[in-house]
Amino acid sequence: MLCISKHFCIFMALNINSPKPNVMKNSILMLIAAGEITYSEPVLLPDTTLKMKEMKNPPVIHVEQHPGASMLKLKPNPANDFVIVEWKLPETSGKPWLYISSVKGQLIDKIKLNGVKNEKVLSTVNWKPGTYLLSIVSEGIQYDSRKLNIIK
Repeated sequence: MLCISKHFCIFMALNINSPKPNVMKNSILMLIAAGEITYSEPVLLPDTTLKMKEMKNPPVIHVEQHPGASMLKLKPNPANDFVIVEWKLPETSGKPWLYISSVKGQLIDKIKLNGVKNEKVLSTVNWKPGTYLLSIVSEGIQYDSRKLNIIK
């Protein structure tokens, strides 16, 4: 048996066959505290050589809305086979898109919309039951979002 010091030899004799890792950990900590062994905490630095992937869908900037100024309406909600999406955007906004996401933030679909004020009927027959987030976006600005519950 390798003995660094008297205390370390006793430690090794007592803990060599210990099935409990906590006994060994506590014994090592006691030896460090007694000054019998030294320990230097390793410093782990982040790997700066990794490159970020280019995002397929750029982040959307959220714009605060005035209370009661809903720009996106969904009916019926909860929905079964279809939902009517109604939107109204400022005249100065660009071409709108409807982003459909899961509640976990995963983009499910992106639909190009016509005009700054209109409505569209979406079939939800093939959608799984659950909660979805529908957002109206134009030129990278998210104007409004609504939760849609699908029941079957």
